[in-house]
Amino acid sequence: MLVHDVTTSPLPEQFELVVAGELVEHVGSPQLLFESVAAMLSPAGRFVLTTPNPYMLHRAWKHLRGDFPDSVDHVTMFEASNLAELGERAGLELVSWRGVRLRDLAGWRNRIASVVRLGLARTMLAAEIGCDSIIYEFCHRTEHADRSKE
Repeated sequence: MLVHDVTTSPLPEQFELVVAGELVEHVGSPQLLFESVAAMLSPAGRFVLTTPNPYMLHRAWKHLRGDFPDSVDHVTMFEASNLAELGERAGLELVSWRGVRLRDLAGWRNRIASVVRLGLARTMLAAEIGCDSIIYEFCHRTEHADRSKE
C-alpha cells in the first residue's frame, strides 16, 4: 500500500484514470491537487471527481434559512465554473459533468420535496437541483482538442 499526499507533490507515475470521490471540498489547497493530478495523468488520461452540489434544493433551502447542514470539515463548496477554472490553471479541461440523484426517501415531506424539485427542474431550473453530488470529468486540454478535430 502506498500513502502519499498529492497536494504536496505528484507521484512519479502516470495514470490513465485518477478518481477523487467527495474529496476536493476537504482540501485546503485544491489548486495543488489539480496540478499534481495533471502531472500524473497519461496524455489520454481522465480525472474524475465528485463533490457535493452546493445548489441542491434541500441544501440551498437550509442555507437560506440560516441552517448549515454540511460537514464542518468541508473547506469550501464548488460548482462547475470553479472547478473548470482550477482545471484550466493546471492544464486540464472540464469535458463533462452530471448530477447524481439520490433516491427519494419515505415520508410525506420527502414526497412533497421530490415533487417540488421535479417541477422546478422541468420549468426553470437545471435537473441537478435534485442531485446531492456532481461528477466532473477532466482531461488534458491538448488531448480534448485533438479528439474534437476528428
